[in-house]
Amino acid sequence: MVDSGTELGADLGKLWLCGRAYLPKIADAFLAGNARADGTATYDGAFSRTGTVGPGYEVSVPGPVQPAWTAARDELQRVMGQTATNIYAASDALIRVTDLYATADGSSAELSREISKFMDGTQLPPGASNYVPVEQPGDRPAVKQPGD
Repeated sequence: MVDSGTELGADLGKLWLCGRAYLPKIADAFLAGNARADGTATYDGAFSRTGTVGPGYEVSVPGPVQPAWTAARDELQRVMGQTATNIYAASDALIRVTDLYATADGSSAELSREISKFMDGTQLPPGASNYVPVEQPGDRPAVKQPGD
């Protein structure tokens, strides 16, 4: 049977919660990994070796492993950043879909009531153990890119 009215509003409210709270939390985990990978760039010197660049001139030069390590680290950082960006986009899409569907179906009032319950933390879906703070799109930290 197709949901409508209050039941549809409740289902849309859960979808909205996924887009506004749960998916951004997942994206935040990828952003944390992105930042940690970025932080390892300061240790590139560990792969350097002393080399001669001319008569009597010894300097630090990249060791044989450094280019492969740097490429692997930079790719991991890019992938984690892009994944976070994609999850945020999916989050935004879920919110937009719930708004559009509620408007088209005439369930906007029910959706608004469900959203207000989630916003004050008084009602969460079954299995949710604690209140998940609702994140606004402007609250999102920036993705770090290799070399930033």
